[in-house]
Amino acid sequence: MAVTIKVECQDFVFGASWDVLPMQYDDTPDYKKLLQGTPSANAVDLVGNVGGRIYLIEVKDYRSDGQSKSSADLAIWVSTKVRDSIAGMLGFQRSSTMPDQWRRFVKQLARPDGKPVVVLFVEDYELYVKNAGKLKPKREVLRELLKQKLSWLCPDVFVVSASSQGLPDLLVANRPGAAGHKHLHASEERQI
Repeated sequence: MAVTIKVECQDFVFGASWDVLPMQYDDTPDYKKLLQGTPSANAVDLVGNVGGRIYLIEVKDYRSDGQSKSSADLAIWVSTKVRDSIAGMLGFQRSSTMPDQWRRFVKQLARPDGKPVVVLFVEDYELYVKNAGKLKPKREVLRELLKQKLSWLCPDVFVVSASSQGLPDLLVANRPGAAGHKHLHASEERQI
């Protein structure tokens, strides 16, 4: 059965092959309880498992405010969210009212062959940056920075958008009125 989760101005529709947290991570009662004692904690938006790999997905849509962080700031911000999310999952498996949900993700993270996948899903981010006097795709620069910041985790890292490919069995669609964008028709929706 597919699971649809609204994040910012988009619907993420996870196909039946996903074992996905059925809401945004920071909407869970466990995360809200964590914030009471640790108000500086952060969290990624989505957590799921597909194909035997855990995915930690952060969504950032710059279409609404037009302001974006530098690549370095964004890499630090996302890596902090990943770190805090993993720490939260470790604790939640012990203290949650739904520990089995978290245990499935922690078990996957703990496997020696369970290499995690960190995905930054970003919309309307500048396309190119000058690097060593040459124009380089900014998403690639950001991906490299994220890999450096997350080297302790050894994840695969992707920086994607609705128009890019890469994630299995996931459909992403703009919600009506998404920062002035109309809802995509079925033929315009992108499977990533």
